[in-house]
Amino acid sequence: MTQPPKFQALAELVSQRRRERLDEIRRQSPHPPPFPETRERPQGPRQIALTFEDLSPVLDVFQRFDEASREIEWSFYSSSGEFLLQFGFSLAEGRYRIHSLHPELFLERAEMRGYLEAINKRLGSGYPLLELVHERGLNPGIQRKAK
Repeated sequence: MTQPPKFQALAELVSQRRRERLDEIRRQSPHPPPFPETRERPQGPRQIALTFEDLSPVLDVFQRFDEASREIEWSFYSSSGEFLLQFGFSLAEGRYRIHSLHPELFLERAEMRGYLEAINKRLGSGYPLLELVHERGLNPGIQRKAK
């Protein structure tokens, strides 16, 4: 790149000062590294222990308002797109109602237990605090969480 004549002298001066400064740094005695623990690197592979606080499965949650029935509906899906739960809150009746539920959600499989915990965690994080409950002999339901 060619500089206009009036900037050429300035560019040469800046380049000369940069070269002088680099030469000065090279001539100085070496300084110890700012982080001493990085000076000695162990030979061979290193293992790093990782811990995760929250191993809950990822949920996709969709919400929509049905004007015809005056109901807010929520749908829960796994990250892979598997349907888990759909429920709604009727504004006219003032109650929650489950529309559809994965048939294995309350079984003791580890994967489904993880999804159930993730759903309850998500329901318990909003307002009002909710939980998905299922007692033997009764249908599953959504209820307000006891404080």
